[in-house]
Amino acid sequence: MDIINKQNPILKSTKKNIKSPEDILEQRTLNAFFAFRIYYSQFGQGINQKNLSTLLATEWKKDLNEQQFWNNLTEQYKQIKDM
Repeated sequence: MDIINKQNPILKSTKKNIKSPEDILEQRTLNAFFAFRIYYSQFGQGINQKNLSTLLATEWKKDLNEQQFWNNLTEQYKQIKDM
């Protein structure tokens, strides 16, 4: 794996300071993109954070249905959390 990391700047270990979604949500207000990013980041292990953020932002902007799904999900979450 070290050979791959040295040859490909996109691949890089991200295990230094990994936080759980619960830890992150304690510090920030949940919005649709943030939830989308938390969910899909788990499938980007091995990609450095800057490149992963760029990929996820690009995918987010492409699909309005995906955005609406995450908007609905986060609104439901906020309602349950505030109970």
